[in-house]
Amino acid sequence: MKKLFVLGCVILLTIGLLVTGCKKKSEEEHTDPEHAHGEKSADVLPAEANLMCPVMPDEKALASLYVKFNDKKIYVCCKKCLNRVKDDPALWYTKAYDDKHKH
Repeated sequence: MKKLFVLGCVILLTIGLLVTGCKKKSEEEHTDPEHAHGEKSADVLPAEANLMCPVMPDEKALASLYVKFNDKKIYVCCKKCLNRVKDDPALWYTKAYDDKHKH
């Protein structure tokens, strides 16, 4: 019975660490320099730009991070998203200029 109790505690602790660890890592990605984002007064997007990152639609796009495609710029929120857009700009162009990402 004691072994079963210890095993159950270990499993619960492991699951708790995995869930918390994943969430914490995600938050760290948003605060480290490789995944920096946020509003900056000098970082103003052009009027025709996509306002939200097509990769992470809850994040605001930055004027300093973009990929050129079809004579337009696809703006993103961070360097990780920039690399994803570079890998398949056609996919992200469609998402960037879809109406739901402009507002």
